[in-house]
Order: sequence, then C-alpha cells, then structure tokens
Amino acid sequence: MSRKIETTLLVAIGIVYFVYLFLRAWYIPMTQDEVATCYNHVPRGVFDLMTYEREAVPNNHILNTLAIKLLAGVFGMGQMVARMPALAGGALYIISAAAFVRLIGTNGWLRLIWFLIFLGNPFMAEFFALARGYGISIGLMMAAIYFTWQYLENARFRDITWSLVFAGLAVMANFTLLNMYLPLALLLLLAILQQEAPAADRRKATGFLVAGVLTLAALCALPVYRMQAGDELMPWGSTGFYPETLAPLVRSSIMDHPYLDDLTVPVLTKLIIVFSLIAWAVAVWRWGNRRWRVGTDPLVFAGFLLAGTVTVNLLQNFFLNVPFLNARTAVFLYPIFALQLVATGELLWRQWGKRALFFVVPLSVFTLINFDNNRNLVQSYEWRYDRGTFTVLDFIKKIYEDEGRTTPFSLDANWLLLNSLHFHEEFARPPYRQWVITPSQYHGDQPPKGDTDFFYTATPEDIEALKDTYEAVLTIERGKFVLMRRVVK
Repeated sequence: MSRKIETTLLVAIGIVYFVYLFLRAWYIPMTQDEVATCYNHVPRGVFDLMTYEREAVPNNHILNTLAIKLLAGVFGMGQMVARMPALAGGALYIISAAAFVRLIGTNGWLRLIWFLIFLGNPFMAEFFALARGYGISIGLMMAAIYFTWQYLENARFRDITWSLVFAGLAVMANFTLLNMYLPLALLLLLAILQQEAPAADRRKATGFLVAGVLTLAALCALPVYRMQAGDELMPWGSTGFYPETLAPLVRSSIMDHPYLDDLTVPVLTKLIIVFSLIAWAVAVWRWGNRRWRVGTDPLVFAGFLLAGTVTVNLLQNFFLNVPFLNARTAVFLYPIFALQLVATGELLWRQWGKRALFFVVPLSVFTLINFDNNRNLVQSYEWRYDRGTFTVLDFIKKIYEDEGRTTPFSLDANWLLLNSLHFHEEFARPPYRQWVITPSQYHGDQPPKGDTDFFYTATPEDIEALKDTYEAVLTIERGKFVLMRRVVK
C-alpha cells in the first residue's frame, strides 16, 4: 500500500470515528453525572475547583470542569458546549493514535488494523462524547505516550517536555491517571540515565522531569488530601483487582453482550490475564537481552507501562487503602492494553510473517464485531436510564401544542431521572421550559407527591403510589420507563 493511500484511509477512519462521537454528543441526552458537573461545580471559583476547597467530590474533574466553565462563559451553557472538551479529547486521541501507529507499524495494512484496535472499545468511545473528565484524560494520555516513544527514539528534549506536559494534564483531567503517570515518569528517568548523551543534556532532562513531577505533586496534593479526608476515595470497596476493576471493565467494554452467555466475561477476563502475563514475561526477557536498557521495543514499552500501572494501583490499595478502580475510572487502561496488543502483533509479524495473522485476524474481527454490536446514538452504557429525556419532553411539548395550552405543564420525576430533564428544560435551545417546568430544586429519593401534571419514573413503587390519580401515557424501552399524567376529574 502506498503511503498516500494509507494516509487517506487513516484520515477517513479518524473522521468517521469522530463523526460518530459528535453524533453521540448531539443526540444522547445529558446524563445525571454530567448535569451534576454543570450545576454543582462549574459555577464554583477557579481556585476552589483546583483545590477542592469547598467540596472534595471526584465528579469535579478539574480540567474538564475548568474547560466547561470557560466555554459556558463565552457561549452560554448547553449540551454541546458542556461536551466540547470531551470531543476535543476524542480528537486528540484519534490524532495521537494515528501518529503512534505510523511510528511503530511494519506496513500500511497493519498500521490500519492497529489504528482500529486503538479506537475499537465502545465503552471508551462513550467518554469522548460525555461531559466528564475521562475522555479528555485518555486523549492527553495517548499524546503523552506518543511523545514518550518519540523521546525513546530520538532523546530530544522537546519530546520529553511534551510527554510530561500531556501526562500532567491527563492527571489534572482525571486523578486516576496518577496510576499511569508514575510508571511513565520512571520509564523516562531510566531512558535519561541510560542515554549516551552529554552529561549536561542528561542533567537538563532530569531536572525537567523532577520539576514536572514536583509541580504535579503540588497541584494534586490538596485535592487528593481533601478527597481522602472526606472518604471520597472509598466508595467502591476493595475486594480485589479482578472483581473490582478487571471483570467490570471487560463487562463494560462488551456492554454485557452475551457472546458466550454467562461465560462471556469470565472467559474474556481470563484470556486477558493469560495473554498479559505471557506478554509481560516476553517483554522482561527482551528487556534483559538488551542489558535492561530502555529502547524502542514496542513490547517492552507496552509491558512496562501496563504492568507498572497495575502495580501502582495494587500498591496503593495495599499501603494506602485506596480502593481499586471501577470500570469507569479504569477505562484509561484500555489504550495501554491496546498498545500491548499492537506491540505483540508487531513482534509476531516481524518474527513469523504471515503466520501472525492467526493472532491479528481474530483480534481485529472481534474488535470490529464488538464495536458494531454496541454502537448507538440513543444512550450511554452507565447512565442508560437517561435515554428517554428528549422523548418525554417532546411528548409533553406535543400535548401542549395539541391542547392549545398557554401555561407550561409541571413535571416531576424519580430522582435518578430528574437531572437530565431539568438541564434540558433550562438549557436546551430553545429551552423546554416554555412547555414544561420541572422542580426548581433537585430532590433526592423520595415518594412522589402527586402534585404535578406529569410524573416520569422507572420505579414500580412510584407507579403503585400514583395509580389512583395518574395514568400511564407513554412507555419507553418496553415499559421500563413510564410517563404518567394526572387524571383530571
């Protein structure tokens, strides 16, 4: 394949993928946690946001919140405004992944396959279209990985500079990236110490690395301390890396698709463990053959980064009682694992030639099938209960117009569903509040009061409590969600 055709295909794949992300950001209603970010954190002061001074809640992903605050100040709050930073993270991820595979791929077709594998996790793709910090952090991390590899190849000071800048920003976008930052910094330190370069150049690079680590530590110290003091780091339990992190991440990555019925998650999880252990053993062997020098071996690079990240998380739990990551907070592990898959494929191709297709073909086919099975423009996986927001609001709007009303309907909802409804009532363009009004104050889990024109719920207890005074007028997702209207007698 010519370089021109390869570039055209890479660009085309990247554009199609970004269009998919953009359409998700456009069509999927704002979810509960996104709205919480916009309502609870965006209005806070910059210093407060960066230090967690008033509220040490991890929902405040600092870089994401600051970006939304800036954009909302310029363009006004809205769904696409809030999701613009995440989309920017998706664009950066696409560009960085494409640039990276161009560096390490053996031939054009392989580079296209590696690019698809980097893009192919549908759960990861979700966060490039949601107003959370996960998507931004993954994009920044991928850029840091690209520049780290460049530094290993060329020992240019500008590459280590960009690597540390992007890695530090990734942590500020999502503190769980500290798990990745530490092994990345260690890898850079080893590379500096092993360089055959003038002592002055090594001192300069080492000084910059130390300064970068200390600067990031200073920025993270107060927020992390305040989260720890407020027990915000202990919400998910700590039964083990396998049940808390790995299995949930695998389940989310296939979005519960039953490829092997109940055996799907256990089988895939165990395959990942066995593959990773073998890859790490081979990486250590190859590293040892190089007299433990950090060089441009993709498998050594990937193994060091992934094994180091997992080790940091294990040590945090053992020594500091920090919980293991859940699926959402661990989603950044996928690009690092994809790096290990790609590095293994490259090694097999270079060693065995076309026999490597026995690894490459099943991997790429499963990646494409899994993505196709789970692509949608309707809902997010973790906040699927917010999928009906536009349907409900548009339904009430139509009733308003059909009945020739002059005052908005009142609408209450189960607490899980209320955030999304309220955001679009207030910030949709045009806002729905001319047709429907939700409670001005968010309320927690409570029995329905029965004092509004409509009530939206997915809870049987709510339906039972309202059955004598309300009737179901709309059901969504085969009756899982019910919009009820008060009966006028």
